[in-house]
Formats: sequence, C-alpha cells, structure tokens
Amino acid sequence: MTALCVHNPQEKPQKRLGILGGTFDPIHLGHVTLAQLALEQADLDLLLLMPCHLPPHRDEAHASAEDRLALARLAVAGEPRIAVSDYELEKKTTSYTVETLAHFHSDMPEADLYFCLGGDSLNQIKSWHQWQKIFELANLVVLERQQDDIELDQDIRNRVVDSVEPGNKRTGKILKLTAPQMNVSATEIRRRLNKTRGGQDPDSYLRQWLHPNVLKYITEHQVYA
Repeated sequence: MTALCVHNPQEKPQKRLGILGGTFDPIHLGHVTLAQLALEQADLDLLLLMPCHLPPHRDEAHASAEDRLALARLAVAGEPRIAVSDYELEKKTTSYTVETLAHFHSDMPEADLYFCLGGDSLNQIKSWHQWQKIFELANLVVLERQQDDIELDQDIRNRVVDSVEPGNKRTGKILKLTAPQMNVSATEIRRRLNKTRGGQDPDSYLRQWLHPNVLKYITEHQVYA
C-alpha cells in the first residue's frame, strides 16, 4: 500500500505536516486554495490531501475512489508542497479522522501533525468518533469563512491560539485562519457536469473552478455521467 504520494520521492515529509481530508467529489480549485492558505499561514512544511473512503457524516461519494484519487493528483501536480495520500482509500473502511491521525503519528513520529478543517466542522467536532483523542494527536487548523457563525463550547474556545511554535510538540491547539469566500459547490459542479454528457461544452463555472486537467479527465472518462 502506498499511503503517501509525493511529487519528489527523494523528499521526506518535514516537521510540520498538515492533513486536509474530504470526499473531493470532485476536487476543485477552492480545495486547492484552502490547502495553499493552510500551508502558508500555518507555516507547514508539507500538506497531504486525503480523499476519504466512506465519510462518517456525509453520503457516499458519487465518483469512484480511483477517479477521485487521480483527480486529486492532477489538481496539485504543480504544487511541490502539496501531496496526495491514498491511505483512507486503501483502508476501505469508514474514514475516521482519529484513526488517520493515529496512523501518521505512529508512522511519522518526528512530525507535528496539523489537521485542517472548516469552521462548520469544528462546530460539530464533539460528535466525531473519539474526538478527545484527536486533540491528543494533532493541532487543528480551522479555515473559517468570514460569514461562518461559530459558537464553540468554552473548553474548545480555550484551545484557540494565535500561532503554534514549530518543534515544541504541543498538540490540542486550534489555529483559526480566515478563508476567502468562494462561491463554489461540488454539488453544483456535478450538476453542471451532468449537462455535458450530450456533448455540450463545459460552461464558465466549470472552467473557473476545475483545473483544466481535472476537467479534461472528468470529460474523457465520463466520471459523472
């Protein structure tokens, strides 16, 4: 099993390793923008995009695991500090964040882990499987949109910090970043892609939010037909 696919196999993950999971159904440029934001503002050395197999809080993905993995790799092919991991896809079980973090904590004990998520997900984190252990394994990087209305419990608010110094092995902290407002939806992308089945050219929305190679792959393989 190849859990980590980096563009330069000679380079090993560094001390500050970010993980951004999702169904990526399909991956779009909004996802890539969030990954870049987390990299720069959280001062990460490497960020893993982690397509999930079966999300515990969402419906099953429309595209196959193979297609979603291929699309993710195409979307970040030009990003040297963003890699794609097939760990959750290869597990072929429900994708629990705590299990993924435990795996990388064991596999890369030298790395400080930073799990990236949206503000809406942070609001629901106490419903996640073994959520307390997540804070024992990693810091959280919360990508919060300006219009997000987030009301956190006091014990969660107490974890919020302005920065996490590198190399101090602290976990359980929450670094909140302001993410740009992006009018993009994977559901809307799939709806518009469905219209292209009869030979209709992709519209401006699809060209705006899908990497050209991602759009080409989807069209040629009729992923959402």
